[in-house]
Amino acid sequence: MNGSTSSLSPRVSERLESLDFLRGVAVLGILVMNIQGMGLIEAAYGNPMAQGALSGLDEFLWLVGRVVADNRFIAIFSLLFGVGIALQGDRHDAAGIDATRMHLRRMGWLLLFGAIHGVLVWYGDILVTYVVCGLFVFWLRRVTPGALLVVAIVLLLVPTLMASQAQNTLSLAPPVVQEYLSALYWTPSTAVVRSEVNDYLGPWAEQTTRRLDAVGFMLGHLLPTLNFWKSSALMLIGMALYRLGVFGSQEHSPIPGRLVIWGVSIGVLVGTIGLYQDYAHGWHISFSLHTGRIWLYWSGLFMGVGYVGGMVWMLNSNRLTRIKGRMMAVGRMALSNYIAQSLLGSLIFYGHGLGRFNAWSLGELFLLTVVIWVSQLLWSPWWLARFRYGPLEWVWRSLTLWQRQPFRRQSS
Repeated sequence: MNGSTSSLSPRVSERLESLDFLRGVAVLGILVMNIQGMGLIEAAYGNPMAQGALSGLDEFLWLVGRVVADNRFIAIFSLLFGVGIALQGDRHDAAGIDATRMHLRRMGWLLLFGAIHGVLVWYGDILVTYVVCGLFVFWLRRVTPGALLVVAIVLLLVPTLMASQAQNTLSLAPPVVQEYLSALYWTPSTAVVRSEVNDYLGPWAEQTTRRLDAVGFMLGHLLPTLNFWKSSALMLIGMALYRLGVFGSQEHSPIPGRLVIWGVSIGVLVGTIGLYQDYAHGWHISFSLHTGRIWLYWSGLFMGVGYVGGMVWMLNSNRLTRIKGRMMAVGRMALSNYIAQSLLGSLIFYGHGLGRFNAWSLGELFLLTVVIWVSQLLWSPWWLARFRYGPLEWVWRSLTLWQRQPFRRQSS
């Protein structure tokens, strides 16, 4: 056994229950926003005025999503991905296995899953981004927690500087240019909305062409300007928290409590200021497209870390015993549940299914979210009582090891 590795992570042989629980929370939580990305036009995801001002229940639910979920649960997912990279690497090192080779295999197959998901099911795939970031942060997994946090902070500043520069450039553009861009991307014209709706309600081939354009934007623009820096930084923060023992059974550790107090407090403050500024500027593209997103970006980072601290603190305090087992089961099948959510969304919203794209209110979308939550909280424990892994987890593991893994549980 590698002595230095065991000293960094004394419990590499354990399955950390807190990670399974947090993955379950994250995969259910991201559906609050992903369901809007699947069921509504692209502009409506970030702009409540994209199709006219919201009111009543729809406005309330949009605000709840923005304050509680937007950028929050994806932050948890990113953070946990970093923990997983460090944990897997430690386990392979301790077992005398080539950790680099195994990591490259895992990322290679995940890249294939993500490409299929993004192109054939839903353009909002995050797996390809995680592969790119995972290939980068892996080489920093042995760095001390303090150094990991310093690198993470530097990475987090990059999107802020890029967005500030982009906002300055847009603000200097003539009003006619701003309005033209707004009609295309921010408050789309009737013709632009009709085109998007028709594409997603059309034959599957037309949907795929539209998805390819959206995936190209995700990888060609959002990845280099935002997602690479943000996701990589959160993965490094996850590694640092793992090295500090945050995810182990430490009932009296002060770290989780401090994370929730500072993370949520700062996140709520920053998010509230950002929302106020967005409304003060009338959600106009000259402010909200970039500067407004900076406020959301930082509030999401702080609140995501705060959520992690809060969940770990409650787990260590035995305050979540009633939901713990079911949520852990959802988390152990996080990949399968994540893809299943997209498959269900595509069958409900797009032309090859029920064709309800851009037809439901936020209230109806939220109700659908709750139905999917309940289904996955019921289905996941049932499945794992009969099988060792989720279906996609089993495929991923078998392909990575290049050997068919045991699947069914032995009946007693």
